[in-house]
Amino acid sequence: MTNHQPSPPPIRRRWLPQFSIRLLLIITALVGIVLAARQRTESQRWAMLEYQRKGVKFETASASDRQSYFNRLLYGDHRYDTTSAYFFEAKVTPRDVELLRQFDLDVVTITATPTRGLLAPLAKLPRLHMLSIADTQLAAADFRELQACAGLRILILRNVELDSIDLGALPQLETLMLTGNEINDELLHSMARLPNLESLYLREAQVTDVGVAQLAELQSLNKLEIESTPITGDCLQSFANSNVRELSIRDMKLMAA
Repeated sequence: MTNHQPSPPPIRRRWLPQFSIRLLLIITALVGIVLAARQRTESQRWAMLEYQRKGVKFETASASDRQSYFNRLLYGDHRYDTTSAYFFEAKVTPRDVELLRQFDLDVVTITATPTRGLLAPLAKLPRLHMLSIADTQLAAADFRELQACAGLRILILRNVELDSIDLGALPQLETLMLTGNEINDELLHSMARLPNLESLYLREAQVTDVGVAQLAELQSLNKLEIESTPITGDCLQSFANSNVRELSIRDMKLMAA
């Protein structure tokens, strides 16, 4: 007689999702990217708060450009991205300026802020192409540090106490805007070594017709605006055969006959 032993009951398997190692690696990488972006955003946010406390302001996206939470997940969080920084009566150190490299700054404006030691770290900002300095002092040694800023194209100096700076040390410049009594013929003479200068603006500068006439020799210069200077107009003939195509002179003090 055959003994029939009962078959064991089927083993119930709990349902578990099956993940391949490749999928796990992809998920881990995506999580790492999101966390890194989040860390960068928090770092920028705290940095901005600290800079604002020291007198530095940033231009960030307007309210209409702010991202939704979903867009931030897909394309990254750009709430604290900025391209412009404004120093106004700022109390910053060279180390503070070095840390600006975490932002992609194109434009920096320095007003009523001591520049000593600040231009060297500024020159290391990889995307900087426009620098404006106003109502402060600028030493020749600090100015020379800007030679390291290969991308600098626009320089604005307004009411700056200059220490015999040499504009020819920045041959990459394409636009110059100079305002104030410190702008003189000696400074204009240093522009002879600016082969890429296309636009020049002089306002309230202590220049003469002799100094301005030198500018006609600049081969790339095609726009020249002069306002409120002591020139008499004797320099105008020098530009008859120059490459200057736009010449504007306002508030010229004509010499009495």
